[in-house]
Amino acid sequence: MMPKNLASTPLTLFDKIWSNHLIRDLGDGYGLIHIDRLMMNDVSGVRGFVGIEGRGLQLRNPELCAAVVDHTNSTEPGRDANTTPQGREHIHLIRDQTRRWGVQLYDLDQADNGIVHVVAPEQGLVLPGMTFACGDSHTCTNGGVGAMAWGIGTSDLELGLATQTAILRRPGTMRIRVEGTLMPGVTAKDIILYLIGKLGANRGVDKALEFTGSVVRAMAVEARLTLCNMAIEMGSLIGMVGPDETTYAYLHGRPAAPSGAAWDRAVTQWRSLPTDDCAAFDEDVALDASNVAPMVTWGNSSDSVVAVDGVVPDPSATADTADTVRRRSMESALEYMG
Repeated sequence: MMPKNLASTPLTLFDKIWSNHLIRDLGDGYGLIHIDRLMMNDVSGVRGFVGIEGRGLQLRNPELCAAVVDHTNSTEPGRDANTTPQGREHIHLIRDQTRRWGVQLYDLDQADNGIVHVVAPEQGLVLPGMTFACGDSHTCTNGGVGAMAWGIGTSDLELGLATQTAILRRPGTMRIRVEGTLMPGVTAKDIILYLIGKLGANRGVDKALEFTGSVVRAMAVEARLTLCNMAIEMGSLIGMVGPDETTYAYLHGRPAAPSGAAWDRAVTQWRSLPTDDCAAFDEDVALDASNVAPMVTWGNSSDSVVAVDGVVPDPSATADTADTVRRRSMESALEYMG
């Protein structure tokens, strides 16, 4: 339910989700936010559970949590929990912990196991308008269904497990409008790589990105998830695409999604989420998709990209020394951390 003082103000998708989940304004730009769904993997989950147990805390809402085995397991066919030494330790621990705390686990031997930020939309664990947090930097992927999703560290995960809340500094907003016609062979991954190459790997710092435009609207949900997956590679914790009929068709019938009359009520609510006409963004970026070619990456930064028919820079011809590269990396990291 939208607060009354905001009901008549044109709002962005991010504004609506933030205001619907804000428990308390903590001052200095920070807010205490309710988490609708908290997910873990076999690394972050183990650390989070150990952390709250060591502090004598309880799990607040096990029914709003889920875990996936996807980080330390082998990718070999026929894999199991004992395939690698590291995997053996973490996988057995997450199994024990989720069983103890009553948290659903998507384990290796289940057909619905997979990468955590793929399992979530495929199972309907993330839905439009939700706040969704997970101990994985690419959690922003889930914004592709119209959610506010972000990755968290161990201390934030412990807070989430114990209270079902998060403390966040409210970011600004950036709209990225993608119009025009996609050239043959160009995918969502090419679009976001092109954008990062043009705008820079730190352009999204302290911004929640919303991808809009006719090209985005024509995309399948999987492609929208790809766009949002790479928001973190532009420095942003949050990437989003407003929900629409494509979103609803994708989510309908998913195991954890509403069904029957509850589905109809949910869709009615979701239709109010997309950004209002005349809503203001802090920054607006336009992209003509016809300018985008298939892209390749060549360096150790996400903005080291070039068109497939372009030229990769010759390292021996650059004036950058190893010290210069290290200094620039440190400056980028400090800017990212604020």
